[in-house]
Amino acid sequence: MVYDDYFDQLITTQEFVSSIKTMIEGQENIQLYEEFHPNDSPSSTFRFIYSEEDYILIDSLIGMDHSYLKIGLDNDLLVYHELHYYYASNSLSIKDSINLEFNYFKFEENKEAVYVNYSKDNSSLRFTSIEHDEQFTISSGYGVIEGPESDDVGYVLNMYDRDLNCQIYLQIINDEIISETYDIFDEYGLVYRYEDIDLSDDSINLAVNFVTATGWDYVVASNYTSTTLDQLTGIFLADGTKIYDDWFNYTYTPTYGYLGMRIHLDNALDFTNETLSLNQYGLILEHPKATVDYFNQIHLTNFSQIKNHFYIDNLNYFSNDLHEELYQYIDLDIRNDIEGVNDEPIITTGDVEAFNDALEIFQNNLLAFPKYTSNGRLVTQILDDDRIISQSYTDTYDMFDLTAMYYSSLTNSTGNMNNQLYRYVLDGTKGQLIEYEIIQETAVKYEILETVATYSDFIDIYDSLVQSSGLSEVIHITKTNDRTYELEVTPKFLNSSGIDTNLLLEQQGITGLDDQKIIITYEFAQDFLSFDVDFTIANLALDNYEVKMMSSSTTVIEPFVFLSPLDTSYYTFYLPKSLNQFLFTTTSPSYSYWYLDQGTLYMQLYLNPGEYSININGDYGTPKYKVYNESMEEIPYDIRFTAPIQGYYYVVIDSEYKQGASFQINSNPTPVYYDFAVENTDSTLSMDLSIGNFSVGRITVPSSSVDRLMIIYSHNIIATEDNTHIEVSLQFDDIYYFDSFYPNDISQSESETAYFFLPKDREI
Repeated sequence: MVYDDYFDQLITTQEFVSSIKTMIEGQENIQLYEEFHPNDSPSSTFRFIYSEEDYILIDSLIGMDHSYLKIGLDNDLLVYHELHYYYASNSLSIKDSINLEFNYFKFEENKEAVYVNYSKDNSSLRFTSIEHDEQFTISSGYGVIEGPESDDVGYVLNMYDRDLNCQIYLQIINDEIISETYDIFDEYGLVYRYEDIDLSDDSINLAVNFVTATGWDYVVASNYTSTTLDQLTGIFLADGTKIYDDWFNYTYTPTYGYLGMRIHLDNALDFTNETLSLNQYGLILEHPKATVDYFNQIHLTNFSQIKNHFYIDNLNYFSNDLHEELYQYIDLDIRNDIEGVNDEPIITTGDVEAFNDALEIFQNNLLAFPKYTSNGRLVTQILDDDRIISQSYTDTYDMFDLTAMYYSSLTNSTGNMNNQLYRYVLDGTKGQLIEYEIIQETAVKYEILETVATYSDFIDIYDSLVQSSGLSEVIHITKTNDRTYELEVTPKFLNSSGIDTNLLLEQQGITGLDDQKIIITYEFAQDFLSFDVDFTIANLALDNYEVKMMSSSTTVIEPFVFLSPLDTSYYTFYLPKSLNQFLFTTTSPSYSYWYLDQGTLYMQLYLNPGEYSININGDYGTPKYKVYNESMEEIPYDIRFTAPIQGYYYVVIDSEYKQGASFQINSNPTPVYYDFAVENTDSTLSMDLSIGNFSVGRITVPSSSVDRLMIIYSHNIIATEDNTHIEVSLQFDDIYYFDSFYPNDISQSESETAYFFLPKDREI
């Protein structure tokens, strides 16, 4: 089993190495570290690297297959690493990030073989200890679980333990074992199998090998596969008495025999020593491993135990960041080459912490104002006995602008409104990472990709995108005062945009950079909003002349301005389809216009206690909607609904069409009615209305034998509330009168008077 576990992989490896050997055979002068294209395969690209430990590292690109190989000998034993990798993404959207997916195989002769496969959806690890004859596999992710839970994400673990001489198979979801199988062996073969394929019920299955049991003389077995048992099949005594007439598994060769009696137990509590002894079948099985106590010693019952068994040095497959854990397990030389670093990282000494603190202060300022510019000049002088005979200048300009990198205006540059464009915005005022999608003209869909997104997140991404040596090529740091630091660096520290400065100088005939002690001076401004970087390198040589290089640059943080699309009135947004996608909260009174997608949509309200009404008018009619409280309990709605407490409320809309819609939300308290009556003669009526929310005074005028006139003097109306609005209307038969007053409106004439004609013989 151990042999088979890695042999196929090694055959593939041997064929792969042979194919490379064939491609380069007969071709001389292949330069290390440089791209090489074989004569017979010009589309293939190789880079060969010879490491300090006498290993050969091969960077291989054959067609679309990108691989790294590292091969060598350790004490005359083969050591081999192979990595195949690619970048996978389902779309160009930032929400579907690009993933590094890879297969990695490591083989150390006579010691171990490890195979790692990583993808976004599922991954696996196969470990084989050649030295100790042990093996385990772990699979995780989607599609690895068998049975009813096959759609769930989980782990499948399979392990052979040489010390225990047992095979363990487990399925795990949410850190809980859902099925388990144990095969217990001795030196002759399987003793018994314990199988619980569904831990949610109480039943288990056993397959007990009764070859070594006593109490039987012979068995008859056949290859008869019908659901009906062959009458001749069974376990017999010498006199022909059949003592067992049910199913059993068997294997027979001239050197091996196995007879597995299948036992189903409705309850795991029935798994006892008596069950394993086979006494209930008239047999006697005595075996030191066929006991419940022995099984309990090897039985894994919780996830913590399992993690300790399925473990490799320097690799924790159960890490929260599996991608990073598996990537870091890849051989360091291969990782360094992928990342553009062929040497072991330098351990920086000196005032590292103080320098990092100064950089952190500058970085924190950059978080508040994420834009900087850097201007620099490199002066190269050719000297003859301190006399300048030639001098050249190289000016550099660098700008980091978060606005330009991650903020985009919502415009369709193609002019084709059917083209849906993605734009990404980090909204500092909202603190969320939002993706916008233009549907047509000013209609915009959005999705909150991250509920928490800060400038720091984007600067971290920026740092990962820019080729920056950082402190990786810094040998020593000396602090000269609170704001000035001297960094001793390697020549690689001077590399820029992937260009090797040493190689560039050598192409110009300038030598001696590798022999220099290079000191870079960093001086921060007092407010840490800028810093200067200076260095001078002398004693370089060009033929018989001295070459001196002097560099100075200044990096300055600048303020930046960004207007979020959320804070403009130009765009109209689609309502979200889930409760966790709210960008806008509506208060009362409010009027707004939204787009509705087909299906269920949500609107968030924030209301004070009171009664409210909602008006929704779609382009194709009024969609159905309901109102819910913060606990998503439906609130009765009939003309108006009641918000009993201050807080969030939700309108759930069911739109049959994709359409635009206007929304109007207003305070709408239930009216309070007051009834007044005037006398049948000429009279004056003075009334008080309690205007708490919305009040109606109803005046009854009794019928009279003569026509009359009702006069309302606006200057006699005294209102304590600024927004008081009084409407007076009379309606009967075909006659309708109406007038209104805003008592506190200074533009309204105090002498304005309303006259209402009251015809005779009618109660009004």
